[in-house]
Amino acid sequence: KVSIIHTCVSTNTPIIVSGGGAGLIDPSILSISDISTAKGDQLIMRVRKALRQRLGYPQGSTKPSRLERKLWNITVVHTQPTGYSRSQPIETSCDLDKEIAPSSWRKCDGSMGNACFVTGTMGFLMASVVV
Repeated sequence: KVSIIHTCVSTNTPIIVSGGGAGLIDPSILSISDISTAKGDQLIMRVRKALRQRLGYPQGSTKPSRLERKLWNITVVHTQPTGYSRSQPIETSCDLDKEIAPSSWRKCDGSMGNACFVTGTMGFLMASVVV
């Protein structure tokens, strides 16, 4: 993600980036904003940190208002802060036997994974920016 974003910025190619959708079941917490002002999405925060540390993108402003910060002109669809942790286990029913399932399989006993209606909503929000 970092390399693709940097290449697009360097060549003045418009880009829309999706944040993390793993473990989400509520698409209403999705938002569209500039990457420099996005809050609540761990993937976007890590991408932003890598852009700053590895590629010299500007540090965040100490100004309290998000409107006063210098925008990077990189649009992102991201999650908003919700007050709950994605690592909290959610109840699932899964018939996979943990002892015979290879370690590379995604298992149903954790809170990660994705719901098609969340990732679909992310895609529709990205498309709405383009159209």
